[in-house]
Amino acid sequence: MGISGLLPYVKNACRTSNIRELAGKSVAVDVSCFLHKGLTGCMDKIHMGEDTQSYLYYVEKFILVLLKMDCHVVLVFDGRPLPAKKLTNDSRRETRDANIQSAEILLAKGLEREARDKFRIATKISPEIVENAIRFFRNRENVDIVVAPYEADAELAYLMKSKLVDALITEDSDLIVFGCEKIYFKWQIANGECTVYERQNLSKCFTGELSGDKFDFIKFRRICILSGCDYIPAGLPGVGLSKATNFFQKTSITDLPTLLKRIPSYLNAPKLKSLITSEFIENFDRAEKTFKYQIVFDPRERTQKPFENDGFSGEFQIFSGEILNQKLAQRLALGNVNIERESIKDEFLLGAKIEKWSIWSAEYISKGAQRAQKQLEEEKKKTTCCAFKLDSSSVQKKKRKIELSDDEDDIVKQFMEDVENSPKKKKMKVMEPISDSQSSITRKSLEILDIIELSPEKIEILEERKTEKVERKSEKAPVLRPTKSSPVKRAAEEEVIHETELRPPPILRKTISTPSTSKHEKFAKLEKFKSPIISTESLNSPSTSTSSTKRILGQSKYFTKNSPKLSNPFRCPAFIKPSPTPPLEKSTENADKPENIDEKVEVTSPFQTVGFKTTGLRRKN
Repeated sequence: MGISGLLPYVKNACRTSNIRELAGKSVAVDVSCFLHKGLTGCMDKIHMGEDTQSYLYYVEKFILVLLKMDCHVVLVFDGRPLPAKKLTNDSRRETRDANIQSAEILLAKGLEREARDKFRIATKISPEIVENAIRFFRNRENVDIVVAPYEADAELAYLMKSKLVDALITEDSDLIVFGCEKIYFKWQIANGECTVYERQNLSKCFTGELSGDKFDFIKFRRICILSGCDYIPAGLPGVGLSKATNFFQKTSITDLPTLLKRIPSYLNAPKLKSLITSEFIENFDRAEKTFKYQIVFDPRERTQKPFENDGFSGEFQIFSGEILNQKLAQRLALGNVNIERESIKDEFLLGAKIEKWSIWSAEYISKGAQRAQKQLEEEKKKTTCCAFKLDSSSVQKKKRKIELSDDEDDIVKQFMEDVENSPKKKKMKVMEPISDSQSSITRKSLEILDIIELSPEKIEILEERKTEKVERKSEKAPVLRPTKSSPVKRAAEEEVIHETELRPPPILRKTISTPSTSKHEKFAKLEKFKSPIISTESLNSPSTSTSSTKRILGQSKYFTKNSPKLSNPFRCPAFIKPSPTPPLEKSTENADKPENIDEKVEVTSPFQTVGFKTTGLRRKN
């Protein structure tokens, strides 16, 4: 059965696995292989006329394992004898008849044990056995039965090619030559171990001109035919799989007659020249076309067709099988082997209602395809959000790889891009003090005093001018009256005081003035040591300024400004324009005393402190 030594030859395309990986899939089973094994143990009883169903129970063990794994099982049986296999079938029949005759002779002599061995060798799957098996399994849920027009191998390959099943289980290596994608061989029922063949790895079995991308499946099929198969049993004598591979690695000729005639010279075997005759070339061509154009049955269309349509001709039906009409094809596929009798006598018919899981249903989809559709739908749900479509995980990974690969070696460019893309830090704005007229007047006066030596008369004139300017400005602008402030307002006022304390004193410069003890000169010298920025709160409430935190030399502004009374040192005071107030009245109590700018003049501000706001929000001007 099959091509001798083919499975070990393609061992690099095979792997050891477990049948459990077929869970939840649609699987086609070559029932003839399991029936043959089951019949080997009870063929003697059948020949001796004993009634037994042990071969059916043997097959049932494998089917139940698949059903427990939630598989959909398609049992495929052999149909009518294939014309191209006539020589092989005739040879096997003669051997079988000879063994049966020897067994009967031994049984007549009383040698029952030897007779049983001969009967086991003469195992044959008769039409009656096929009908018993169909009758036994046809009413099982998730089990379909298809009888091939001719060979079960071609039908199994067509079911996989058409995506009607996800995997095949067999013991016949001929399925590899039909081009099946995935086949499970040597299934051990005890532990579930099996050998899995995968066509995608077939190129790994070759070296040189047939390896990798140079692999050609047509050459592989011709290698198998040349070494010997069921459609040309003898093959070319003396040429096995190894020599045939050696020959096809040396040539790229595609024309079959020319190719076969080059074998003796390429293999350096002159004796083969007499064996390559026109008859051998014709048989080789016929075997190759049988693999390509053997007749199969399509359960969806209920018709018979060639395995491959391209290049098919009616002349090939002489060896590849005859195409029956739709009615006869359906009767045979259902298991009615004797199609010559009237259809009314058929035992196996399609029911009025066909389940969706059945391969005979128009809505049938294999379980593997159903699972793939569900996965695609789940991925779409994950990547779709309302009206927006997100990239799938695979696309995101590809994008990351592309981003990493671009400009990977340009370190300078990459560094500059990181700097540009990094979030820019917000510059901390230093709180500006309340602008007042007194601070500007004092600053200007100090600048003048640093440069010019003033006489007492000039100082009096200067002070009068200063007071006039302050009075004019005080009439225009409202005065910020001290009121009972809330804790939030007091915190803001203290913050302003601290800001004024942090201002550095003006730089003292040497003057040409002569030493004098007048009040005006003492006042001018005193002004040099005071801060040029004076707030209203510091003038009116001296106790507040004295109680505030004193600046320590070398201490950070942050720690100096943030006193324990402030709840949040990062919040800035908010200001609004107050209602206008009457100007400040002149005090007449100390009229005789010399005027002191620090004590008498009040600096007014057009804003009134009303609360706090967060750092990121600014009032629009």
